[in-house]
Amino acid sequence: MRKKTCLLALVAFLAFAGLASGQTVESLLDQAKEQYLAAAHQKSIGLLFEALSLISKEMPLQINHLYLCDRVDGHRDYQAKPDFTLAKGEPFLLYFEVEGYNTLKDGDKYWISLAQDAQVVDKEGKLIFDEKDWVVLKNDYDSPIVPVYFTNRLTGMEHGTFTVTITVKDEYKKQTIQKVFDFTVQ
Repeated sequence: MRKKTCLLALVAFLAFAGLASGQTVESLLDQAKEQYLAAAHQKSIGLLFEALSLISKEMPLQINHLYLCDRVDGHRDYQAKPDFTLAKGEPFLLYFEVEGYNTLKDGDKYWISLAQDAQVVDKEGKLIFDEKDWVVLKNDYDSPIVPVYFTNRLTGMEHGTFTVTITVKDEYKKQTIQKVFDFTVQ
């Protein structure tokens, strides 16, 4: 009896929080429209955030817009190189975006927890750089969908062709995505 009561309390809590299995993107959008028409704009925005969160959970984790850059000043504010070639002494400056991550709702905040591993090997397979959790993003935001980008900078690369493996891990989605690419230092 105690287990059944606890289970009913949990289901009631999830339903109250808007997370019960009956909540679909469509139902949340309908509710948001009703709230909007009733001039309950803040409630409408909250329901739209919940719908966005559900849509994001359906997307696969992705690494997009991966560029070697001359400069990076922010989200989609970079000067990409025409190819993956550097002059000797020039820093390796990488920009990429992560999409399809999950958020964890805590009150009116949405937590993101992503970590990036990076590995660089030369053409003979010699390990040049290997760092687990090189970049970690664990922050809270007001929205379940925010632009997420990573920048990586390495200096002192010698002449040669290198293979880079970038791995991004999403703690909440329990998914990992990997991109592998080559670059050359002339």
